[in-house]
Amino acid sequence: MAKRPAYYIDFVNNRIKEKMVEFKWYPGYSIGQKQKSIISLHENFLLEFPNANILEISSKSLENLGIKLSAFNLMIQTKKGKAFSVECAFQGSKVFKKGGPYIDLFHKTSREAKKDPRIKNSGPLVKFEYNKNEWSLEPKTFFYDWLYINSLYRNKELAQEIIKYDSFTDIEFNPEKSINCQARAAALFVLLKKLNIIDNAMKSINEYKKSVAPFYELNRDNFSKNFEKENKNKQLSLSQVSLKSEPKINNKEIIRMDHKVHNKIVSYIWSIADDVLRDIFVRGKYRDVILPFTVLRRIDILLEESKEKVLEMNKFFEENNINDKSGLEKITGYPFYNTSPFTMGKNSLKDSEYPFVSLLSDPDKIDSNLEEYLDGFSPNIQEIISKFKVRNQLETMQDAGITFGLIDKLTSGSINLSPYEVKNSKGEILPALTNLGMGYVFEELIRKFNEENNEEAGEHFTPREIIKLMTHIIFEPIKDILKEREGARFSIYDPACGSGGMLTEAEDFALKITDNKCIFSLFGQEVNPETWAICTGDMLIKGEKASNIGYGSTLSNDEFKGHKFDFILSNPPYGKSWKNDVDAIVENRGKKGKEIIKDPRFKVGLPTISDGQLLFLVNMISKMKNDTELGSRIASVHNGSSLFTGDAGQGESEIRKMILENDLLECIIALSTNIFYNTGIPTYIWILSNRKEERRKGKVQLINAIDIYTPLRKNLGQKNCELTKTQIDSITKIYLDFKKTETSKIFDNEDFGYNKIIVERPLRLKAKITNEAIESLRYEKTIIDEAKWIYRKYGDKVYDGLKDVKKDIENWIEKNEIKISPANKKKIFDVNVWKSQEELMKITEQLLEEIGEIEFDNFNTFKDLIGDTLNKLDIKIGKKDLDLIFNAITWKDEEGEPVIKKVEKDGTIIYEADSDLRDSESVPLNEDIHEYFEREVLNYIPDAWIDESKTQKGYSISFTRYFYNFTPPRSLEAIASEIEKLQEETEGIMEEFLND
Repeated sequence: MAKRPAYYIDFVNNRIKEKMVEFKWYPGYSIGQKQKSIISLHENFLLEFPNANILEISSKSLENLGIKLSAFNLMIQTKKGKAFSVECAFQGSKVFKKGGPYIDLFHKTSREAKKDPRIKNSGPLVKFEYNKNEWSLEPKTFFYDWLYINSLYRNKELAQEIIKYDSFTDIEFNPEKSINCQARAAALFVLLKKLNIIDNAMKSINEYKKSVAPFYELNRDNFSKNFEKENKNKQLSLSQVSLKSEPKINNKEIIRMDHKVHNKIVSYIWSIADDVLRDIFVRGKYRDVILPFTVLRRIDILLEESKEKVLEMNKFFEENNINDKSGLEKITGYPFYNTSPFTMGKNSLKDSEYPFVSLLSDPDKIDSNLEEYLDGFSPNIQEIISKFKVRNQLETMQDAGITFGLIDKLTSGSINLSPYEVKNSKGEILPALTNLGMGYVFEELIRKFNEENNEEAGEHFTPREIIKLMTHIIFEPIKDILKEREGARFSIYDPACGSGGMLTEAEDFALKITDNKCIFSLFGQEVNPETWAICTGDMLIKGEKASNIGYGSTLSNDEFKGHKFDFILSNPPYGKSWKNDVDAIVENRGKKGKEIIKDPRFKVGLPTISDGQLLFLVNMISKMKNDTELGSRIASVHNGSSLFTGDAGQGESEIRKMILENDLLECIIALSTNIFYNTGIPTYIWILSNRKEERRKGKVQLINAIDIYTPLRKNLGQKNCELTKTQIDSITKIYLDFKKTETSKIFDNEDFGYNKIIVERPLRLKAKITNEAIESLRYEKTIIDEAKWIYRKYGDKVYDGLKDVKKDIENWIEKNEIKISPANKKKIFDVNVWKSQEELMKITEQLLEEIGEIEFDNFNTFKDLIGDTLNKLDIKIGKKDLDLIFNAITWKDEEGEPVIKKVEKDGTIIYEADSDLRDSESVPLNEDIHEYFEREVLNYIPDAWIDESKTQKGYSISFTRYFYNFTPPRSLEAIASEIEKLQEETEGIMEEFLND
């Protein structure tokens, strides 16, 4: 774990504040490792403050803007037309006791300037000198911040982009080692800009100092608890100011599926909860009534037309003792039925000649009749009723007398839940509600209920326009082939199907582009009982089998073992633990002993237990057809961690390795942030196929669609934008064209591969025997603090036994709340432990007498001398005890000679590795490891070597890096020309004014 600061703007107090965030650190020099750390840092930050808009500012940033804003890349233009980076200016302006400023560094690369040996060897820093102006070292960071802000102020394009953000990080900045931070300087710039004082501050250095002095009260405390609330409610809140840039494609033809009609239905059903359930159920329980009864009403409408014939046939079955009633499905035309003499919506009079009546026709018996009505459903609907736990609500409804009101509202002529057009009481035609429309109604109701309960808004479904994009990409390339196969049957599968929206949309689009010439069967699995019930109901209405929708966890209880599917589309949960599934998948996970993967689907490797999204993708791959001409096509939504989380040899990397080395990945599409209901983080659509076109073989296409979106007028959860039909067509065309453009990059599979090499450096030790070192040997290292206190208090009594003071020592331990293991506690009172340490002291004292208090730069020489001295003194000592002595009298020092581990027969020297200096490098697969090592490592660390035995192959997709384009600032001539033009215009205006 590591800690880094995040800087945010507190508009209430007009200050920049700092929040220390703890997160998982991924070691290594590679950009992939740094980006994993950035994601971890941001995710932990956003867990606490989800409304913050955060940007990483460094050359390792996942955002192009963050890379451009790095001090290594942010450029300063001189009046002579020359340019140099902020980093070069900062390093070159330093004045030390023994030299500087070193203005020649202005014209070096940023890396060269920072690594220049004069920076390290010129003594203490005393001031800064830039452009003939001197800056003192106080207040701290004053000069660096001015340099950064001044550069950013001159770059109007970047200045406009950065004000969309309210929080900033720099993964390279460690406050324990440095004080200047580009992330903090960026936050200060945004604050000055928002307060409209930046122009005045940039007039002169003196004006800058006066303007920004009040803002240098940086607090290293936690975010104000009211931060999120304040930023929600303030007119000038950053979460509101930070709007996305205008979309490149600005077509207002949003995909709405007749949203006006659907929203009216949603609003009406929502109002039922307030009208009927208020004060009877707590608000969090409204959904437990509204959702199941809405499903039942939809089913009830579909059964009305055949109700009389069903009752007649059921009577025949009962009179002839026929238990199998599946024949009733032929009468209803659906794979379900109801044999009770009731319906919800047929408001007929109770008549002996009429075989069925509305539940509303007998208000006094409506509760008992409702139970009979529910009991009359076929077994598959009974399963839906059970998952909804409908019967658990009946007693409360009866006691409160609200059953009649609920059913009356649901059967009102004000809304139409049927798939047919109907007229209301005013004679107006209410449009039919298609299965697609019904799915939207359910999803919107779930979203509203979840928001009401502070749950994930949209946890169970994907925005419909994203599904449409996925279906376009999946079906468009092969639509002509599908049309030729009239009557052919294909399967569509979603392993995390939620309420079934993905399946429904996929089928609808597939039928449309094939002119209804093919048949598509739908399959899915869902772990949430409520959404499973909605999905299953929807599938039954479509005529699919209830068994086509499996219930339970796809990961631990695959309902479709051995099944293969033609098309697979899914938005599996990301960032969600698979801890509940672990026992069914693997043995010894996180325990002693070798891991044994039990489920053959996941033999390729397992990701970290905190995020199971790649397991869903592996499950999809396991269900691809390998024995058909078309094979299978997959579209799956993931967050950024699937691209690069997991180092070489780890589960995530092994999964990517399997995908790329089997040439399954066709394309990854980066979507705009905040396009999903329940997350604002970047999301990506992965497109896989085991029947690639010839031109795509061995290739992967990356499409950067983050700037293709249309803003919503009102947020839906965290969703603040959507895709238009034109935008979907545009992205689809980019995919189909398969060309290299600004938004489309094409790579070879191996471009994403790398060899992870372990870089070792020698252990360098200095040695010296001192009395202080000898004294440190008195204490066993695992109880050193406790042992010191005990020896100070009881002295040499420790060598005779501490039994008579044991109680006092235990009281001291308890009083001071010292956490100590039973084994270590036992050591405290063990005389032999104390005497063993004393013996080490005595041996070392003899060594001191023989060798003296001499400092050795070469541990190898020192070690030989110790060995010779011990032999001379005829002292026998084991390796373990000798190592304890060495640990006490040696220390690491970069100026010490490397410690030799052994010398091979051919004279090759093998050095002892320093584990603290151990690091790793990611070498692209298309580069020679040793050439890379010599260029990128040995040039800077000449004593390093590769541990060849630990080299591993990995795969990582650093999506943002591939689309980064450095935009140089405008030339000085262009700026001067613009100023001259503005001056001429101003002079003309003044002349007119004076002449008047």
